Amino acid sequence: MLLEALARRLRQQLNARDRKLVEQTEGLILYKPYSGGKISWGMFEEIRHRNTFVKYGLATEAQRPAVIVSPASARAQWRIQVLVEELRSQGMVTLGERLEKNPDKLCRVSEALASDVGVAAGLESGQLSGTTLRTCVEEVCPNFHFAGMPAFRGPLDGTAGVRKARWLDGKWGRLAREACNKDHIGEERLRSDLVLEEAPPVQELVAKLAAHLTRIKGE
Repeated sequence: MLLEALARRLRQQLNARDRKLVEQTEGLILYKPYSGGKISWGMFEEIRHRNTFVKYGLATEAQRPAVIVSPASARAQWRIQVLVEELRSQGMVTLGERLEKNPDKLCRVSEALASDVGVAAGLESGQLSGTTLRTCVEEVCPNFHFAGMPAFRGPLDGTAGVRKARWLDGKWGRLAREACNKDHIGEERLRSDLVLEEAPPVQELVAKLAAHLTRIKGE
């Protein structure tokens, strides 16, 4: 109990320190906020605090620029985890059995998405299709379906089948599009921020940022 209280207090102090540093600095560098399929919530909180600082007029956007080095491939790996979470919460593997209650099937779905070249390429480019996503999932979980799917009454080789196919196409398509658009760090960007795929040498980075800020001020 004492150790838990101490750990909580240390986290609070670290958070307060990081916020103070954000207020004092003239800019931020966020280096690979997505890594190993995870997001750095520390970086996320820091850029949000910077935005609050600017929002209330304590600094201008140009006075608090951020350089965000965020490879698309790393964002894609994080988006895979976002998809896994959505499928976990919405998916069914058999009638009455949710995917989240079946660790083996959930693990298979996660591994299939992580190893599928088409899924990774689609998430990286932002062009993942619902068909590609559905094919990947159903290869390891053939009976996968969504909780709350409407009951399509009538022969499935007739109108009911057409309606069901359209509903599923729309559902898989929305999941794919929403995953492609996920970027918590990107959503916090200001116009003064410079986003790069890879970090250049320091002198080149300084020159890029200077040119970027000059352009922003001239708009």
